[in-house]
Amino acid sequence: MSDRDKYGITVLYSPTPTPTSADGRASNCHAAYDLVAIHGLNGDPFNTWYHKQSGTMWLRDLLPAALPNVRIMTFGYNAHFKNFTAQQDLRSIASKLLAELVDLRTTEEQRSRRVVLVCHSLGGIVAKKALLIGCPEEQAKVQHAVYGILFLGTPHNGSSLATLGKLVANIVCACSPINPARSLLGTLQRDSAVLLEITEDFVRRRERLHLVSFFEMEMTFIPPFFKKFIVEHRSAILNLPDEITIGQYSDHRDIVRFKSIHDRNLRPVLSRLKRFEEDINAQIHHNVIRTSNLASSVAKEFTIPLEIPILPCSSFRGRTDVLENMQTYFYGAEAESQKRRSFAICGLGGSGKTQTALHFVFQNLSRYNHGVMFLNAASKASITADFARLHELLELRETDDKVASVKRWLSREEHSQWLMVFDNADDLVSVPILKYFPVASWGHIVITSRDQAVRGGVGQEGCILGPLSSDEAQSVLLETAGIRQPSSNDLESAKDIVGLLGYLPLALDQAGALMRSRHKSPKEYRDLYMKERLDILRLRPRLGDSERTVFTAWEVNFKQIESESKGAVDLLLLFSFLEPLAIAEAVLCRGTSPQKRWDKNGEATEVPAEAEGIDRNLAKLIQNEMEFDAAIEKLLSVSLVSSLLTVNMWRWQAILLICHAFPRNRYIEPLNGEIGRVMLPQLAHVLGEYDKMSVENQELPIFRPELAATILAASRFSDTAWKIEAIARAKQLLKDDLDLYMNALADISGKRRMRMSGKHKESNDALEAFVQSRILPGRDRGSEITSRYNAQRGDLVISFSENMIRQGNLEEARSELCHFEEGLQFLERVLEGCHVDDFFEGTGWYRVLLSGVADLYCELGRAQAAEKLLQMELRPMMEKGTQNIATGRRLRLSLVETFIQRDMFDSAEEVLLLLKDMCEAGKKQDYSTDINLFRVWVGLARVSHRQARWDEALSYWTRALATTERLNMSGGFNAGLVRRSIAHVLHMTGHSAQSDVILTEVLQNEASEQRMFWIAGFNSWWREYIIRSMDKERG
Repeated sequence: MSDRDKYGITVLYSPTPTPTSADGRASNCHAAYDLVAIHGLNGDPFNTWYHKQSGTMWLRDLLPAALPNVRIMTFGYNAHFKNFTAQQDLRSIASKLLAELVDLRTTEEQRSRRVVLVCHSLGGIVAKKALLIGCPEEQAKVQHAVYGILFLGTPHNGSSLATLGKLVANIVCACSPINPARSLLGTLQRDSAVLLEITEDFVRRRERLHLVSFFEMEMTFIPPFFKKFIVEHRSAILNLPDEITIGQYSDHRDIVRFKSIHDRNLRPVLSRLKRFEEDINAQIHHNVIRTSNLASSVAKEFTIPLEIPILPCSSFRGRTDVLENMQTYFYGAEAESQKRRSFAICGLGGSGKTQTALHFVFQNLSRYNHGVMFLNAASKASITADFARLHELLELRETDDKVASVKRWLSREEHSQWLMVFDNADDLVSVPILKYFPVASWGHIVITSRDQAVRGGVGQEGCILGPLSSDEAQSVLLETAGIRQPSSNDLESAKDIVGLLGYLPLALDQAGALMRSRHKSPKEYRDLYMKERLDILRLRPRLGDSERTVFTAWEVNFKQIESESKGAVDLLLLFSFLEPLAIAEAVLCRGTSPQKRWDKNGEATEVPAEAEGIDRNLAKLIQNEMEFDAAIEKLLSVSLVSSLLTVNMWRWQAILLICHAFPRNRYIEPLNGEIGRVMLPQLAHVLGEYDKMSVENQELPIFRPELAATILAASRFSDTAWKIEAIARAKQLLKDDLDLYMNALADISGKRRMRMSGKHKESNDALEAFVQSRILPGRDRGSEITSRYNAQRGDLVISFSENMIRQGNLEEARSELCHFEEGLQFLERVLEGCHVDDFFEGTGWYRVLLSGVADLYCELGRAQAAEKLLQMELRPMMEKGTQNIATGRRLRLSLVETFIQRDMFDSAEEVLLLLKDMCEAGKKQDYSTDINLFRVWVGLARVSHRQARWDEALSYWTRALATTERLNMSGGFNAGLVRRSIAHVLHMTGHSAQSDVILTEVLQNEASEQRMFWIAGFNSWWREYIIRSMDKERG
């Protein structure tokens, strides 16, 4: 059966009709329910459920005898793992499942039949999505028919988005027969936000479902040598009150494969399916169907005239996901149950809450025969006035309590089709809107509020509006501004403007209106905004749709917080000077708790936050979990960030907090690299704030060494441009500073950067000058020589020695194999010591060592052992998404050599092309990038060369040679080896004369520089291979 034939639903078993008459005609066959099995990632509608050793496909071979009154089906779809990382693809799969069930349920009895889903792994995500999407009525009936779900190894929960991304990556490794393309793993982890949202929505809407979650209790083997739990217990359960959780003695793959009816793991699955059958049959026999015809009892349908304060905005964009969720909640399968339903739209002032509510109203106006009421819930007076208006429209006689009178009218059963919108319900203390809800089990209510506590509280369901996407925001801005055909400059300026305005609809609407009314181009508006930001935000253009300005929309809530919670105000002001997209609680905790530093004696010591300038009250607030949570809760109640009041004080606190939190040293911070990379955006942001202070005020000299130390620690991360900028900044901060240790630290960082950029002579001259001035006996007379400074001087001496070796003292680098063996024995002893010390695991130093050992393995012909060693480190890096950092690239270049030596050319080429794209994508080609590019070109050339793809090989060798010129290596040994390879290609393609000319250059290159073993395999056995091949071809 082809893959295409497997897609869709296949019926494996259908209950047999029983003859009931003499002529043999069958009665209508009644099945208790329809069972649908849904496979997971890289699965198959048949093989996923197939036990290979016994040849048993339990759905087909075992289940019909155990459940003769259940129709059994399996659902197949394209299960390539990319379908789980794009929401539209996942929606298509879920829609296809519903559509197939509609087509198979043709009779009235079948359409009323309940459905049970049995899901393996990420097949559970398909099932949950199928129950959440908005869909046509016939598919909605299928959604409503679902009675229960058996989840087998489905990843429901992660403590964070990153955790869920790691979970999905685990499943990819376990389920894929080959390693998935490594570049897609990062995408998979990022897009796991889709999976997390599906689970959160499902948990809120699961009321009527019977759920059983099975989790694996044995580790899964992942070739070539790993064993791990793919979906751990805590991730495989939803933690719901009525959920049944069962452990299975099997791994992730075999949790859905059973060898016989007596299989111990089949028993609990079969038991739950039989219980479902019993309970469904009981409902069929005992439920009383209640029908009512309200139309005959209603003499008159009274419709409330629609009155709204503003019209829907014509430039409304985005929010389709919110409107779809509202449609599903109010009109989906669950909405058939008779109860009042309420939905809260929460978000920052100006995020488009009211407009979203208005668009929902106008999309569904015809559904509400008894009226739509738009109520201003900003104050008690406004909502009371709106109820009085409704009282008059309804011509009600009772005048004592107009609110109660309107509520009673809406609570009558003949007035059930209504919608109430409570707009601007931001202060639930002053305006307890629950008091204004009709006491009825019908009707729909929408609430808009800045207070996120409304969602799940006053509103049973809800959403939080985030900013618009960049494209949506630009569309709103340009349409409001009346720019129908924007130029490329307009588009570029518009992109800048929407970013400055935080992608908020109100701000964009008013910016566009101002541009239109004052005939400003996008560039002119951007320049004006940069000069007069506060005045622009206070301005209300005459063409705008809103009565309030952006500033007014935010200011009212800031004043409210100021009067109610000093802790919340302090946090709000601090957050104003941090990078908004990267404010993590972990960063705040690090910034206010003791951190390790080297003291003057070279000992690791803990320094409290207050000692490095952090405000004591701020530290106490963040470290006290109850007070911190209360302050955050208050901020959530208005969804607001502002930057008012004592600006400089809080700028300093933000800078100090990030400096204190930033990891300083790889030797006393085991997670130095991971924490530093996460915090780098925050450091870059507070440096911008520091620059603003430098312009406005005098710098504080006492703070300069602290900031310089942080910048030097951060100079290890990111690209070359940042490294150069960081070292230059640090030296500027340390100008005229007498701290010997800090000056030595800045010097060694700068010299290493010179050396890595190929400036060996400049690096050596600078180091020699430092040694002459600071390190030779008597040079530091009169200065305090601390242990810490002395250690840094030693580091500089070592760096100086490294440069001397690079200048020509390379006699130790021999070509004989015995020296490789000696080197390997030494490095293996060092590596073995690292394995017993968790401190070194995952550090850059350890990975460089690992790469070196793997290269030596390759030189000795032990490529498989080298790959095993490299994969042990690369797998966790890929799970974390850190495989593209410098040490990750180095490990993957070593991995390529293991593939080439075993003729695994496709695997080698895949990795090399990824590394090529990464190197070429850099904004600026530096020395380190060119070194990597040279190794990539050489690798691709060797792969093509070995497969006699001569045109490709020649192209790659030519690029490698061009790279040696940028590296100032065009006359050396490596350039000679590249030319020798080119000569062989030319000879093999019939250009012998050109080949001979190039070989003359090769001899000159090799004579100019001693043979060196820089690139594993290339400088050793590849050279021998080319020489042998040339000799053989020439006879």
